[in-house]
Amino acid sequence: MGVWLLLAALGCAGTPVDSWPALAGDAPEASVAFDAGDYPAVFSAARDALTDLRFTPDRVDAARGVITTLPKRTAGLATPWDREQTTLGDDGRDFMHQHERVCTVVFEPPEAPTTVSVGVTIYRVRRPNWRVESDAIRRSTHAIDPIAHRAGDGPEFREAISADPALAARIASDIAARAGIANTNANADD
Repeated sequence: MGVWLLLAALGCAGTPVDSWPALAGDAPEASVAFDAGDYPAVFSAARDALTDLRFTPDRVDAARGVITTLPKRTAGLATPWDREQTTLGDDGRDFMHQHERVCTVVFEPPEAPTTVSVGVTIYRVRRPNWRVESDAIRRSTHAIDPIAHRAGDGPEFREAISADPALAARIASDIAARAGIANTNANADD
């Protein structure tokens, strides 16, 4: 019983979403500078760093200098093998809510890359129309929205809630270490 109260406190008493870092586009990114001649090694290091964190690549475009990943789900405290969370609060929030992270790695400028920027966005998965049965949770049902069903919308949607500058900085540091770059710029811009 005490464990559940602790988990509820971590999930509910965390930082309000309004005060979390900005979303993608405005996301605090971590960046690392490198020599243009090291681009193939740095690109390969970025791909390996994401793969080691078990992110599934979505777009890997060396010509345009972009790597994106598919959303990666985690259950926080219930999945100790996932290393996306930086703090215990992150673990608690991911346990209490279904969160997914998407990572974007951009090499700039595209013509002769000399900087790699890493951004991570956290999405919360929402499942509307769940009718919770108070007597037994197993008897809960889901309402079907006929308009959304006809439009082809699924039973869930994702809402971008925050950037994850700590994970972005860890990934940037890992890229620098794998590529053998002096890591002087791998910090999240606030």
